[in-house]
Amino acid sequence: MAKPTDIKGKIRHLLALAESPNENEARAALLKARELMAKHKLTEAELGEAEKQAVRNTLTDITCSKRRDPWICGLSAVIGESYCCKGYRTHTKGRQTQTIGFIGLEDDVEICVAIFKYAVDCIRAGVKAVEKECAGYYPWYVRQQRDSYGYGFARGIQTALARQDEEKRDEWGLVLVMPKEVQEASQHLGKEDFKARTEDTIDHRAYSRGTRRAKSSTPLGDCRGRRRNVCEQLSLFDLAPEGIAAECCFDGSTRPAQRPEPWMKRLVPKGEYIVMVGPYPLMLRPTPVRAEDIEAGHRYYHYTIDGRVYSGIFLGRDTAKGG
Repeated sequence: MAKPTDIKGKIRHLLALAESPNENEARAALLKARELMAKHKLTEAELGEAEKQAVRNTLTDITCSKRRDPWICGLSAVIGESYCCKGYRTHTKGRQTQTIGFIGLEDDVEICVAIFKYAVDCIRAGVKAVEKECAGYYPWYVRQQRDSYGYGFARGIQTALARQDEEKRDEWGLVLVMPKEVQEASQHLGKEDFKARTEDTIDHRAYSRGTRRAKSSTPLGDCRGRRRNVCEQLSLFDLAPEGIAAECCFDGSTRPAQRPEPWMKRLVPKGEYIVMVGPYPLMLRPTPVRAEDIEAGHRYYHYTIDGRVYSGIFLGRDTAKGG
């Protein structure tokens, strides 16, 4: 039987061969690592050689906040519970930066941390690509696209792991359930909500792009080829933003519509949606005018959403000018 140190080495080798941070291989690597972990635990149980291990509380060097990589908190919850551990976040009182930690049995928590860091690297690689594509756009838009992609990728990982649970239920049984000792050691953690503003303005295109990246990875086969702190437990997030399509009254083209950010509402209080026209945000306000009654020269800034007509006004941080 492989020793505990062997399984940790195999998983580290697996992640190295996955050529991190290559997001196209993330899903396959995470699933393969979990399969190795499950088979190792089953072998120990069958031979009656499972070693008694202490519960460890490990703080990582991965940080986030509601304004910077907020998807990390949800990801840590998904990874923790999928690899027999409990994820949590801790922060110095009065500060926004959160540091991610995990509680688990000695071998489990070491594997969990390695998996978590690998997943974060994969998503950040995709986030950098999104930032590059959005160069020159408004900062709020870049942040929205970046975080939407991160949330989507994390959800894709969650879905893939849940599907693996379903497929392997008869084979694995309860071998990857969080141990009772870990649950007891996590009871002291608080349950304060962690919700970033970008969760209310998710861009469904960027979100779906992240989800697809996490779901459509190429299988690896046998992996050849390349002060005072406040602690809160993390629960599995459940983001399911619905795509809202706005149809232009000029040419019938559609654009995704999102809810406006607070600064936009201050400029146009009656605005209900935002669509991007190139790099420029167009705030949509409901209008009683019927689509067929809009004059030809004004149709380009009018849109319909679910049969209702909206008139658009272009926004800037300091000024608002409209058609």
